[in-house]
Amino acid sequence: MTYSHHLEAQVLHIILQGDMLGLNKELQLLDFADQHIQQDIKHCVLDLTHVTYMNSTGISIMIRMLTRFRNVGGDVILVNPNESVAKLFIITKLNTVFTIVPTTTEAVEFLKNRNS
Repeated sequence: MTYSHHLEAQVLHIILQGDMLGLNKELQLLDFADQHIQQDIKHCVLDLTHVTYMNSTGISIMIRMLTRFRNVGGDVILVNPNESVAKLFIITKLNTVFTIVPTTTEAVEFLKNRNS
């Protein structure tokens, strides 16, 4: 898995690519999120458009990220998971825990409305 990122309006946008298997890169992702949380960034948009596969360890990384952002009063919004990743969230009922939207624009709108 690889990722790129940018900050926009105090929201951390992370674009993930490849398989989320819970290897070193995924743990680095948690550290990266922690660094931004320490800089008072409270919201994260995770773009899953290019994530091809996710196993249980990958799900664990997602849950840990969500917990860290929610612990500071923020949220993590998931964007555009492919069909197999979306099914994984449905089967595990995590679609009731995470907010999942089709576009980054909708994710940003959701966060704006949440904060108003």
